Amino acid sequence: MRLVLVAQWIERDVADVEVGSSTLPEDTLPHYKMRELKDFFKFLSSRILIPSRSISDWEAKNFSLQKVKLPNNKLSKDLEKLCREKGGVLTFGEFISEEMFGKNGFYNTHGEFGKTPVDSLWPKAIVNFCKENNLDSIVEVGSGDGALAKETLKMARKMKLNLKWMGIEINEVLLKKLQKNKFQNFFAANSVQKLESQKSLTIFPYSLDSMPSEMIINNAILGIKIKDGILEEVLLSEKDLKQRDIRFKNNIFKAKNYVFDFSTWQLHKNQRAYLPISGFLEIINYVKKMDKNSKILIIDEMKPAPKFIGNYHLGTPRILNSMLRDYENLELAYKNTGDNLWYFPMYIKPLMEFLKQLGFTDIASDGEVKTATLLKGEELGQIGPDSCRAVIANLSNKTVKSSFKIPLPF
Repeated sequence: MRLVLVAQWIERDVADVEVGSSTLPEDTLPHYKMRELKDFFKFLSSRILIPSRSISDWEAKNFSLQKVKLPNNKLSKDLEKLCREKGGVLTFGEFISEEMFGKNGFYNTHGEFGKTPVDSLWPKAIVNFCKENNLDSIVEVGSGDGALAKETLKMARKMKLNLKWMGIEINEVLLKKLQKNKFQNFFAANSVQKLESQKSLTIFPYSLDSMPSEMIINNAILGIKIKDGILEEVLLSEKDLKQRDIRFKNNIFKAKNYVFDFSTWQLHKNQRAYLPISGFLEIINYVKKMDKNSKILIIDEMKPAPKFIGNYHLGTPRILNSMLRDYENLELAYKNTGDNLWYFPMYIKPLMEFLKQLGFTDIASDGEVKTATLLKGEELGQIGPDSCRAVIANLSNKTVKSSFKIPLPF
């Protein structure tokens, strides 16, 4: 009897949802992913114990623009100062960059760097790949503590290959350690500008997803205002964008003389999408330093393709030190500002299409463990599910385009 009453009550509440309201997107319920449907019905069920909860409470958590008191006073003051310097508002990417890399941000206060086992899995694979492709120069984007470089160069000497390694690291703490603990044939720098154009293997080992995405909602770029310790989400004005030399209209993003066309990403009202603009621009910067027939190796966790564009948010970031990983609850994330180890996994299809438009050919993608094992010349054992991917490609056309059409992720 109780189950029947609950089912009838849930059915009534679902029927009461106003489709196309100011906070809930059109066509809401039929398109939610299973996880979000469970969240919705869990919320409805909770009203048995707390009848005062309303549909608007659930909408506010998932779709409304957020306004949150920041508990981290030092970081809050830094963010407020940066906000003033940027004309009173930050892009979401600028906010995340300060939260992660600022003086009082995560990396400078926690001593955690999200280390992965690339230094144990990849050295022999990389050396074999370089020998097969006559490469003697490696550029590593995001060297971290230098472990991958150190182990690979050691393996190269063992396998009679003279490799040179340039490690790029923007984290000042890690860069100082790299420059202090130099080893043979290794050089460290903080910028792609220190590189000379050359034929090389450029490796992104779990570094692309550390580059903050920009967020769009309702055909606008989302911004962040911080004043008196209060964070508030806003929609950036044309003036705000012009100050940054950015243009955005009809889901077409123009920045730094490049155009990224997301027009096929037709979002519903209040649906958010996180666009990997900084990651794409970073790849372009390194491609400019590559000679023809250079190779690229991207090792990263990738987001699975959604089954459909639906109404829930696309490209949601993840927080490494959170049990939830996919972090759709931005209110809670903002309340934990300074304690979040954010990362922004890409969808594989848009990334591979972007590489193709950049002039890369022979683009291959497979699980990280499988790819490394095969490159090492070892037999494949039993390999479980692998959400981490390795993407390898050859730069056959050096001409860098200025306009890119980014397809839907499925």
